Amino acid sequence: MAFERPLTQLNTSIGVEPLFHVILYALHLGFWWAAGSIIDFVRKKWMKRGTRSSHSKK
Repeated sequence: MAFERPLTQLNTSIGVEPLFHVILYALHLGFWWAAGSIIDFVRKKWMKRGTRSSHSKK
């Protein structure tokens, strides 16, 4: 939502459609890269915690 106004203004300008698509593509990839990194970080922390607790039970 923070990018809505600037991207809308960019999209309505004549002759910048290729630039608009590149920006949207970069935002899309950046979002999913960040989301995947966060998921991996949380998963690794969770796996370490699970491994540590299973060793302490023995």
